[in-house]
Amino acid sequence: MALERIDWPRSDPRWYSKLENALYVRRDPDRALLLAGFRLTLNRCDPNVPGSWGTTILHAIAASRGGLTAVDRLSFATPVLDAGGRLDLRDNLLKSTPLGWACRWGRIELVRLFLERRRSDRGRGRALGHTARVGRTGSTWGYFIHPPPTRS
Repeated sequence: MALERIDWPRSDPRWYSKLENALYVRRDPDRALLLAGFRLTLNRCDPNVPGSWGTTILHAIAASRGGLTAVDRLSFATPVLDAGGRLDLRDNLLKSTPLGWACRWGRIELVRLFLERRRSDRGRGRALGHTARVGRTGSTWGYFIHPPPTRS
């Protein structure tokens, strides 16, 4: 396989575009094949490799252009988190974490996954950077993001 011949360092930013390519689902895709290729690439690189605007692949999954379903987004996000994908990294564009992006684009399944991972990561000293809660504003129910408290 050609991937084995690529000798880029794990932190090389070129990996980001290779990971992101799997997120663009074409008409009638073989989703299992897309995910398998994504996982092979993920095994070769740092799951937090930055893309344009300082985004990580978790940010891109939350934005998920290209026809991904909720199940697809979970299928891509879970191995990234399992590989050490960080939920506390903020992008340079919106200054937001992957949780912030998931809330912004209404990716409720990712909000739930990220919050669940946050609970499990607390014991390992990792922070999410935001908190979210279910609440109501007017007649609309949704997830609301709160930045972490500032320390004086």
